[in-house]
Amino acid sequence: MVCSVTPKMLVVDDDSNFIFFLKDIFSDFNYTSTQSGKEALELIRDNNQFDILIVDLRLQGISGVEVLFEAKSKLKNYKAILISAYSDKKAVEEVFNNKLVHKAIDKPVKLEEIRKIVLEALEELDEEKSNERYLFSLKDELETYIAHSIKKNPLDPVLIFKSEVMNKLYTDTIKCAASNSRANPSASICS
Repeated sequence: MVCSVTPKMLVVDDDSNFIFFLKDIFSDFNYTSTQSGKEALELIRDNNQFDILIVDLRLQGISGVEVLFEAKSKLKNYKAILISAYSDKKAVEEVFNNKLVHKAIDKPVKLEEIRKIVLEALEELDEEKSNERYLFSLKDELETYIAHSIKKNPLDPVLIFKSEVMNKLYTDTIKCAASNSRANPSASICS
């Protein structure tokens, strides 16, 4: 398995047999399951962080799509897999257009296939988390550099040259200062 910590999985399906079989093939996961969409919403809203969601499209009282929308608004860094025994092109299109799922698969599904899909999703999730950590470290380094530069020289080019307008203002100011001219507000440079 890719992750260094035990992945957390939430399975939401009204088929108790399917839940039982998944629990068996994902025994190496921190596994939570429910047959209720409403309970899934509560688990998500209670600040539980899940790495993998496996959600059935059709649930009693609430759709799997609603569960996925809630997950998108509450969870950070996860992958969802939509499963369904019914072909509902509109719902599947909605989940993909809103970037709610990693993959959608039809029932019946082979258990080996779903395990393979989950492991692929975990690899992708691990890579995304690694990239995110790298970007945060670059951002921290840049902020440190800028803070240090401002202390050394308040007119540091790092800040000025971020904008074309500021770059022009800076070069015009330097030209004016060097020429002993007066600034002409109507002209683009000193007169």
